[in-house]
Amino acid sequence: MDRFVFYAALCGGAFACLQGLGQLVIKDKRQLNYLLAALNICGGILLFHFCLELSEGSYDTVRFSDVYEPSINFSLAVLTYFTFRQLIDARFLFTVKQLLHFVPAAASFLVLAILYTIKITLDDPESSFHNTHLLITYISYFISSLCFLIYSLVNFKISYALLDEGKSQYPEAKLATFALLTSSIMISALMVIASIFMSFTLYSTVCLLAILLFLTIYFLTHRYPTYVLNIKKAYSKARYEKSKISGLDVDLVVNRLSDIMEVEKEYENEDLSLGMLSKMVDITSHQLSQILNDKLKCSFPQFVNNFRLDAAKRLLVADKSQSILSIAFQVGFKSKSAFYTSFKKEFNMTPTEFRNR
Repeated sequence: MDRFVFYAALCGGAFACLQGLGQLVIKDKRQLNYLLAALNICGGILLFHFCLELSEGSYDTVRFSDVYEPSINFSLAVLTYFTFRQLIDARFLFTVKQLLHFVPAAASFLVLAILYTIKITLDDPESSFHNTHLLITYISYFISSLCFLIYSLVNFKISYALLDEGKSQYPEAKLATFALLTSSIMISALMVIASIFMSFTLYSTVCLLAILLFLTIYFLTHRYPTYVLNIKKAYSKARYEKSKISGLDVDLVVNRLSDIMEVEKEYENEDLSLGMLSKMVDITSHQLSQILNDKLKCSFPQFVNNFRLDAAKRLLVADKSQSILSIAFQVGFKSKSAFYTSFKKEFNMTPTEFRNR
């Protein structure tokens, strides 16, 4: 059994690290890509660390790896939280202020590094300091595991608060999200119990369940590529429904319009009309037209074309094997001439000139 867990953790760690590095080589990287990269690499390091523990088979001594593992545990909890927030809300951004969430990780590493240095200097496994050092290391593991459980519960609370009362149009995405978050809470709770009893059996169970959850998410998102998009749509719609008030909240409508274009990519629909868009935000065509003119200083065609042209710019650079005509149709233009005219007017160059710069 130990051999199976060892190879599962080794392969899982390698796969997670490769997934993390894969996020870093994407051309058009966004903040979410960096968060996913850090999340995968941290998870991979923890799995490699578990392989080390299995090979040594003892918790009676403190290894150098025990200096950084609790801090990675802390970091993994924070990264899971912020990655989830960005997945469900395209407008959510990780700011410098939110680096405060990593203070426990930094503090844990600093304290354990100092204690480990003192241990190496004393070089006396029979001293009372050895037992004290071991106890503090155990406490760090426990607190970091508890931190992971707390962040998992917060993720679940955010999800439940938004979708429980919201009229989600994507029940499958809602159900799958709840199932994955519940699984994450169960694994986190097992981590806390394992850190209390320092049990190889419990840690092995946590390791295997974590790998299974990771693979489930991986295959779910690759087998059903629209899954993440449907999650974003469901949360965007639910957030909008819960936030509406009796009067017209213009800022709220603008935010919802942004979600419809950036997350749901409705600009790709070549037949998108003012009436269709107004129904999506539950206001009249006249109200929407007024908001676009007064708040965003543009007409409906300009508003939609801005998103189409921005998407076209990204595609022209990201995939040079794709023809300009197919890009034009993909982003919602009805003809090549309309695309060329709009592109030339906006950027003072043709799509071909832009691509060949």
